[in-house]
Amino acid sequence: TKRHPIPGIDFLLILSREKYQSLLAQYPTLDDSEKIIVLGAKFSLLKKGAFRKYADKAKYILTNYKYISSLFFPFYLIINVLRLIKVIKKEDIHLLHGLWDGLTECTLVRKVYSKVLFVMSYVEPGGRFLENRIYRNNPSFLPWVIMQADAIEVQCKPYKDILENAGLLKKQQPLFMAPCSFTDYSKAFEREKQNRVVFLARLDPLKNPLLFLEAAQLILRKRDDIVFEMYGDGPLKKRIISFLEEYGLSDKILFGYSVNPYEVFSGSKVFCSLASYGSFPEQSTLEALACKNALISTETPDSATFIRKEFGLITGFKPEELAGKIEFLIDNPVLCKELGERGHAFVTAEHTVERFSGYIGDVYKHLLNMKP
Repeated sequence: TKRHPIPGIDFLLILSREKYQSLLAQYPTLDDSEKIIVLGAKFSLLKKGAFRKYADKAKYILTNYKYISSLFFPFYLIINVLRLIKVIKKEDIHLLHGLWDGLTECTLVRKVYSKVLFVMSYVEPGGRFLENRIYRNNPSFLPWVIMQADAIEVQCKPYKDILENAGLLKKQQPLFMAPCSFTDYSKAFEREKQNRVVFLARLDPLKNPLLFLEAAQLILRKRDDIVFEMYGDGPLKKRIISFLEEYGLSDKILFGYSVNPYEVFSGSKVFCSLASYGSFPEQSTLEALACKNALISTETPDSATFIRKEFGLITGFKPEELAGKIEFLIDNPVLCKELGERGHAFVTAEHTVERFSGYIGDVYKHLLNMKP
């Protein structure tokens, strides 16, 4: 909001202590912001010194075991709701915008403190957590939250379709769809490109990471001039490690996790987006395009409208076809470079902070005008 302020609206970013610490690791300058409020900040000393090991262990036990986390969830919920109401009253907040963490807290605040409105952004493209129940480490009441929100905001049409198909949208409930991504891609950079092909996504069956590995295996059988890299975490992680070990690929395919996608994409030539559903624009796809990667995407109804021949190729779900598309781009470096440059031009022109700022400002103004 410093770069693109919205007239008549002031903003505060309210975070848990854990989220704030994670953000600081990537954006140290956030520490100087007066617009950030950290809930439970005074307890941060528990994470330092001799207590760090025991605090981390206790947190892991309380949040990673289904029945233990379900017992402690009501306690944490009440504490966070009370903290949030205190901040709302002190700062005279009129509208809450919840993205993922804290949605249940925001909804309860809306129920008990009617002076504040609540808009939620639905950001789960796979349609998970659409039941009111206790998951492994995520007590979720997402359907209830959606039904209680004053308005819903989604990033693209597939997200809207998921909610409609689940019957969770109320007839009179305002729904807003973003015209572009909310990320600033002007910070993307490029260094010397090498024959590197990247998969970066959640390691989930819907993202098809094994399709990428199977295609890579076919290529690595006959040539060694292409480097394959996979980044991510998720339920398929153990299966992927087993696949790499079984086929002797552990030292041939780089597998890990990255908190800085630009560092990965800046030197790669090709990015593979292999989801079974359409949820464009996905962040990793746009980040890869911003760094001038040629794009290969699986064919879904929504990818067909997003992936243009000017900067990407469409592939089916067979590893042989994907392998052929990868080799085609690597063996045609001039075309690969042209696709990357066109993708960069598309992202930096269509997906800008200025465009999203104008959109979200209109959303907030519309909702604030709803207040009695």
